[in-house]
Amino acid sequence: MKNLKLILAMLAFIFAIGLSFAFMGDTGSGAWINYNGVPTELELDPCQGNGNDCKVVFEDDPNQTEYTVYTDDTLSQTRKSNNPEPYIIP
Repeated sequence: MKNLKLILAMLAFIFAIGLSFAFMGDTGSGAWINYNGVPTELELDPCQGNGNDCKVVFEDDPNQTEYTVYTDDTLSQTRKSNNPEPYIIP
């Protein structure tokens, strides 16, 4: 019984250390677009500055569809940019 208490304490300690490395954190850019009706987060935030609504175009899109960039997944507030032209996303 004495060994069981020691083993359980050691296991709890080991699991606590292991779970501390499992947390990924927030790795998003904070830049969202409405991609075919689905809020989609961009990997990088292309918007810098203020003044114009930030827009992006995907490089491999044959239609060159412009997507407005938003601040969150509710797609309610647009991000601003100094550049009036859409950013090209590779």
